[in-house]
Amino acid sequence: MSGSMIAYVLILVLLAILLVLMALIHGRSSESRHYAKPHSAIEIIERAKSYRLTGTAQALRQLDGGAAGPLEQEVRRFAALLAINSGEQFQMSSKMQSAWSCLVNEHKEYARFCEHLLGAGGGFTRTRVPRSANLDIAASKAKFVEAYEAAFGCQPEPTIWECNRPTQGTSDDDYVFVAADQGKYKKVLQKDGEFVDCFHGSSMDR
Repeated sequence: MSGSMIAYVLILVLLAILLVLMALIHGRSSESRHYAKPHSAIEIIERAKSYRLTGTAQALRQLDGGAAGPLEQEVRRFAALLAINSGEQFQMSSKMQSAWSCLVNEHKEYARFCEHLLGAGGGFTRTRVPRSANLDIAASKAKFVEAYEAAFGCQPEPTIWECNRPTQGTSDDDYVFVAADQGKYKKVLQKDGEFVDCFHGSSMDR
């Protein structure tokens, strides 16, 4: 093989290596943008609205007799509301608790949704609070309604958001509150009445 031919082959090999490296860099950059923390309430709402929740939607249809639309919309809105008001806890109604569980039970879909909405490592934490704690539930509901109206320009759907009623899946004296959390969890935990829903994205197969 002549020297010019060897040089030509080497150039082709170098070009191929360069193309592979560029593809890898582009893939990591795209993933980084996908899981970057949103910068505004509008961006959070758009992310929650547009993300595809295939498994969750199917589970919600089974829960709601074939009509997933209203429940799915409220699950998305609730997640967005929590992300907008990071650190605030909002009470779940019994119907929303059931709908939220449909989302959480789709483990990989839920993990990706968390990171899409909150950034890498983000998730939501559920806390069980006994009624004996003498919480001001009326004030809690008012805070939720005010935040909901500010985010979406309308009142919560009353057939879904019955915030003064105890939540199904707990004892009759328990209320359940949820908050956005930037902690990095690798599995569901249950300890001292606290449920950690977040799956750390790096531990899941993307």
